[in-house]
Amino acid sequence: MGIDGNIFLKYENLEKSYFSKQKVFEEFIPEDIDFNQSVLEIKDELNYILGENTYSENFLTQLTKHKNNLGELYKISEEQDEFICEHFPYRQILQYLRSICTLDIKHDPFKHEPLKGLFKLHFGISMYSTVRNVREFWFHNGIIKTKRRNSFNQIIDKYDNNIIAIQNQMHTVAINQKSKINKLKGEWIVYKIKNNKVHFLTLATHYESDFEIEKRTNANNRYEK
Repeated sequence: MGIDGNIFLKYENLEKSYFSKQKVFEEFIPEDIDFNQSVLEIKDELNYILGENTYSENFLTQLTKHKNNLGELYKISEEQDEFICEHFPYRQILQYLRSICTLDIKHDPFKHEPLKGLFKLHFGISMYSTVRNVREFWFHNGIIKTKRRNSFNQIIDKYDNNIIAIQNQMHTVAINQKSKINKLKGEWIVYKIKNNKVHFLTLATHYESDFEIEKRTNANNRYEK
């Protein structure tokens, strides 16, 4: 196996390390975390930031999990019942909520059913998304893409088969180039706008199906204030 094959296996195994099977995943809250108190604190923060805008109970629960670094399962494969456990940056999300509510950003609508009529804001990429972005940039079916071969060979020559240095450079090139053309896949804040008010529905990942996201937007649409 060549060096490109070894690097591909490293990325593939790293991706798989983020997978969880729903059957063996048991959600629990450590004893040192007062989840209910955390919910109240987050509600105070949201009410201050959002003003007259609102959010769903589901959205509040998600934020509470991520603030306490509990993680959350997102289903990425219907066929194999596969999930990834993600940890999102709570403070960064709050900054984006403020931007959405003050109209500092251009609203990006979903264009197709079942999410048509809703909006999304890309707020970053998690560890799983980062690994997958890099792999998809460089590889196809386990080998370096033809259009990336020259760039890959230049990296190999520069770093003299130093696997760690090569992976670091591959990461930098992939993330930078995908960012420039707005092709980074990552995480979304999903919301709707009604009567000039923003209603936050759910956090989501690019790798979920639209139908999985739609389930959460409709599962509990009672809004908190």
